[in-house]
Amino acid sequence: MSLTLNRSVLRAMDILNVIAEHGPSSLAALAVRTGLPKATILRLCATMESQRWLVRRTGDGVYQIGSGMPGQGQKVAGFDLLVENAKDIILDLSQKTGLAVDLASDLGNGRIEIIDTTRSFDTHGIYPYCIGFRPSPFCSALGLAFLVALPQEDLKAALKDLSKHAMKTELPAVHRFDVLVRQIRANGYAQREKGHWGRAVDYGVIPAAIAVPIIQDGRPIGALNLVWAEKNFAIDNVVNEYLTDLTAAAHRIALKSNVVGRL
Repeated sequence: MSLTLNRSVLRAMDILNVIAEHGPSSLAALAVRTGLPKATILRLCATMESQRWLVRRTGDGVYQIGSGMPGQGQKVAGFDLLVENAKDIILDLSQKTGLAVDLASDLGNGRIEIIDTTRSFDTHGIYPYCIGFRPSPFCSALGLAFLVALPQEDLKAALKDLSKHAMKTELPAVHRFDVLVRQIRANGYAQREKGHWGRAVDYGVIPAAIAVPIIQDGRPIGALNLVWAEKNFAIDNVVNEYLTDLTAAAHRIALKSNVVGRL
């Protein structure tokens, strides 16, 4: 007996195959590569998003493989959940401040990874393709905010390992880490080390940033920052205008994650 194949399933598989082969893809790119109408792609992607087979990034609307796909692992599932809990909050924060917002999640051993962003080069003038990047624990605002928020014993263990593998450009910050800790705890935020250039493929102007940890049950689960072109605003001005909003957003994400995690 001949069976009729389900056309919607075949189309969904075409979308997944494109993303698996070409990496994170925009709606326009998926339409070109699959030959499907955009309305059909949106409907199928929304279905796969609901099952976490796909995740749509907040900043640019690009689709990437989610944790529901077999073999993605628990770490990716945790990323997806944090992105889902935070996406409306970081959009609100970005719209209120006019600045870009990055969301980072705990990787273990004092390291974090950026998992979502509202960056747009046209709007913010800074390098937008930062998802998947692992910021410096010693020179980035996100990395420092997260590291300093670790419980003392965890901080000691992380520092011992991270210091061994620090890059040459990070060593000045490593050597004055105790001073940085006191400054961050006194100020209530971490800031990007002046002149720090996070990755060799960056283009555009050097960014500036301030960040705070996302604390749940007494320990950081990630970090949140405001980031902008360094030439546009002084850090003190951003702190005075928006630190309260940044801190409140991090608190809201933690509360939402705590509630969802217990459902």
